[in-house]
Amino acid sequence: MKKASLKFLLLPIVFLTLFSCSSDSKKAEYLPELDIVVPEVLQGNSEAVQFIETSTNVLNQWSVTFEDLVIQCEPFAGKTEEELSTMDKLKLGKIMMDFMSSMGQFAVKVAEIEQSVTMISDGLSTDEAAALDFVMSTFKQRIDDIGNKYENFGKVKSENQGSLES
Repeated sequence: MKKASLKFLLLPIVFLTLFSCSSDSKKAEYLPELDIVVPEVLQGNSEAVQFIETSTNVLNQWSVTFEDLVIQCEPFAGKTEEELSTMDKLKLGKIMMDFMSSMGQFAVKVAEIEQSVTMISDGLSTDEAAALDFVMSTFKQRIDDIGNKYENFGKVKSENQGSLES
């Protein structure tokens, strides 16, 4: 469970680092909002219900924030620093500062989520723990979906080979 929660925190930061504003491909529409139904076995546990609802909201917020970053970076995609005007650099700097501010808020929420899941999971039955693990795997899947959606973000298509290269 700790590894899953650690990935929950680290993956967004890795995505930001790997895919920062360097693609010339058009972006698809936003991923649909994640809607997690609280498993029946956990519905009587108010802490688990609150954890699932809060975590779902945080993950949806992060998903939109990340996809907003991609859209905002589109005008700067594929350009080297030398190709950017001073105004472009200022705009890009503001976008990144806003994003990092959002990521800071997200990191605080993730720390709270990690504390909650640790406290909640200690008192769960086997069935309840399995249901919570399923919810956590759904959260991880959303992070993976975003990663897969932007897997080629930052890569340029080669004219000769038709393949993607860094």
